[in-house]
Amino acid sequence: SIKILNWNMYKGSNSSWESDFDNLTKDVDIALLQEAYLDHKMTRVFKDHPTMRLKMATSFILASRGYVPSGTAIGSDVKMKQVGYRISEPREPIIRTPKAVTHAKFDIEGSKQQLLTITIHAVNFVSSRKLMVQLNDIAKLVRSHKGPVVWGGDFNTWSKKKLRKTRELMAKLNLIEAPFGPGRMKVFGNVIDFVFYKGLELRDSYVLPEVKGADHKPMIVEFYLP
Repeated sequence: SIKILNWNMYKGSNSSWESDFDNLTKDVDIALLQEAYLDHKMTRVFKDHPTMRLKMATSFILASRGYVPSGTAIGSDVKMKQVGYRISEPREPIIRTPKAVTHAKFDIEGSKQQLLTITIHAVNFVSSRKLMVQLNDIAKLVRSHKGPVVWGGDFNTWSKKKLRKTRELMAKLNLIEAPFGPGRMKVFGNVIDFVFYKGLELRDSYVLPEVKGADHKPMIVEFYLP
């Protein structure tokens, strides 16, 4: 089986983030992370992790905080292949910062195919049209990949139109939305964190609402190969 964590970590701002991160990553194979924030604390936690190594794409660097990079990251104790990133063409208004996507492939034991993993922090204060510009750019990766896919992240689908268009695109890509119970982050009554997948059988998917290390709640999915 493949066990995956999806989590917007809120830049590690909450007091229990460090212990929560350590506990959550003890028994997962892959971590799809958003709002990674390489200040002294998070850099130390990542560096000192006993098994997991991380690859990060930087959305922007906060000069006011000592030039700290922030972005998305993939962590695993399994070697990653073909690690890459995409920077969104749409920018957030006023501050003019983009959002980053990190993607990586993993060899699958006993198979010639590879698993493509994607973590996204989607552009936020923009129209649904601009959100779809970013998502359609990432969709090119999915269409060109001949194997299973897991695409997780914070999609910032805070309007019904954004949510509908996101789900329509995922259906066109033959990606299935993993079901989750209550506890996911909502904005204006709409969920914004998702995991979509294809080429795998879902064993389990759940939210951990009791974890206080970030404003978003961590999500766990477990798959096995059909």
